[in-house]
Amino acid sequence: MREVPNVSAPPPLPEAPDFKVPTARGILSREEIQALLRPDLPSINDEGGAPRGFDEELEPPVDKNRLEGQRFAARFSRAFGQSAGLKAAVSLNSAGDFQSKRELLKETGEEEGGAFATFGDETGDVTHVIRLSAALSDHLIANACGALTFEADPRPRRLSVIDCALLEQFLSPFARMLGEGISLVAIETNPTYVMSLLSTDCGTRYRFDVDASGRASTAALWSLTSEGKRQPAEKPRAKAGAREGTALLTARIASLSVPVSRVSALKAGDTLLLGLPADQPVELLSGGRDGRVAYEGDVGRKGDRMAVRVRRCA
Repeated sequence: MREVPNVSAPPPLPEAPDFKVPTARGILSREEIQALLRPDLPSINDEGGAPRGFDEELEPPVDKNRLEGQRFAARFSRAFGQSAGLKAAVSLNSAGDFQSKRELLKETGEEEGGAFATFGDETGDVTHVIRLSAALSDHLIANACGALTFEADPRPRRLSVIDCALLEQFLSPFARMLGEGISLVAIETNPTYVMSLLSTDCGTRYRFDVDASGRASTAALWSLTSEGKRQPAEKPRAKAGAREGTALLTARIASLSVPVSRVSALKAGDTLLLGLPADQPVELLSGGRDGRVAYEGDVGRKGDRMAVRVRRCA
C-alpha cells in the first residue's frame, strides 16, 4: 500500500449502531464487517466436517490391492511363458482382503485336480500361496508333455506325484516375483492341509482369469500378512529423555504503512482499511513475525475464540 500524506485529521467515526461504512463492494454495517472478518468455522478440528468454501471434488481413493494385483498379473503372464512355455494371458479379476481361513477353504471347496503352490520366507513361514484351477493345472502338464492339442477333461483327475513334480519345476521361478527371500516350499493338492500351513488368518486375495491358447481357466494368489490381524497404528511414543517443544506460529493478515502522525492520533473505534478483501487468506509465519510463510489459512472463530483453518502449505 502506498503511503498517503496526512493532509488532514481523519474524521471521527460515529458510534451509532446503524453506522454504515461505504466501500467499493457496497454498504457494510459493523455486524457485516465482523461477520466477514470472523466467520464461524465450526468444523475446525472436528472429524467428518467438510471445510466451508471448498467445493472442489476430492480424488477417489486409490485401491492399492487392485494396483498390486495388476502388477502380479503382468508378472505371472511373463512367468508362464518363460518358465512353463505356456503363452497365458493373465488378467486381474478381483482383489480384496480376507480375515479367515474359512473364506479361502469355502472358495476352493474340494475341487479335484487343483494344485496349491506354497511359498515361504527364510524363517520357514508360508507367506504366499498360488492356487491353480484343475483346468490350468491340466493345461500346464499337457503342454509340458508336448501335447499338440488340448481338450479340457470334463472330469478332472487327481494329480499324481509326477504331475506335482512338473508343476514344481514350472512354478519355482515364480518365487522371485513374489518378493525378496521367497522360495517355493511344495506343491500340495489337499485344501485342508494347505490351510493348516498358514500361520495367520488374514491377508490379501487376488483372483485372476487366465486365457491360454483360447482356453479359459482361473488362478488365485493369497498374500499373507506377517503381523497377523491388522491393528490400528499406534501413536509414536516420545523417546526417553526427549524434551517437549513449542512451535511459534504468527498469523499475518496484511501489512500496512501509515504516517506516524496518524498512528499517534488513533483512538478506540478508529478504523484502518487494509485494502484487502475479507476472504483474503491469512499467512501463518513460522518462527515469529519475521519468520518464513509456512501455511495459508482462513480466519474465523471457534466458539468465543478467534481461529485460523489451515488451507494449504506454502
